[in-house]
Amino acid sequence: MDLHIKFKAHREALGVSRYRLWMDTGVHHDTIRRFESGALGVSLATITRLCTALGVEVVCDLRPRPDDSTQTPRKDGALPR
Repeated sequence: MDLHIKFKAHREALGVSRYRLWMDTGVHHDTIRRFESGALGVSLATITRLCTALGVEVVCDLRPRPDDSTQTPRKDGALPR
């Protein structure tokens, strides 16, 4: 499930309106609406601010992409381009 869908479901389950979230975070309610609909990408900082206001945290994970799984890091630890 995409982040924006999980976020909206959690906000609604808590009974928090977009307006209340706007007042608590300073992120405009229209920005929240467009994020929740999937129409707008927002920065990680904004997502973190919104999630913090709802009492949840954002957890990111880095995994190798399937097409890059055979790449071997260079001696300095970086992957070749």
